[in-house]
Amino acid sequence: MSDLVTCIECGHSPVSSKASQCPKCSKNPHGHSCTFCNTKVADSLAIVDKKTITTTYEDYDFERDRLVTKWYDSIVSDHFHPTCLKQINSIQYNCPICSALHTSFNRSCSKCGHPFEVRLCNHCRQSVLEVLAVKGVGVLGKDNYFHRICANKISIGSISGGRGGK
Repeated sequence: MSDLVTCIECGHSPVSSKASQCPKCSKNPHGHSCTFCNTKVADSLAIVDKKTITTTYEDYDFERDRLVTKWYDSIVSDHFHPTCLKQINSIQYNCPICSALHTSFNRSCSKCGHPFEVRLCNHCRQSVLEVLAVKGVGVLGKDNYFHRICANKISIGSISGGRGGK
């Protein structure tokens, strides 16, 4: 009987743990894991963020006898509870030039055009300003960037930098 679950969408029980849709509501009975908090979120409640992630790597070019940088793109779908995404999007930052308040981070200030260094948080894959980011070092020595709330959520051991939001 451990292979039976309750549908996260409509509460119907029993549903097979291997079922792709609920026999009552025809929706995904399992939901998805929230990228931020890692608990289940129903598809009907989830905010889905799809983005293309470019990964670079070095490979040896035998014809030219040297290392070359290559890349590949992958599409990822992140699912969030609305309250989790709201926590991430409530981070505030004042432009150091014109003091305009920002809660969403693009490449530059929307008021004066001052450029911002924007990274993707390695936990939630949402934009984080480098000046606000908690910086960690990955397995291969590559810099990882995190929102302070994401770093706290996953307990980054050796973190540095980042002044946090207001």
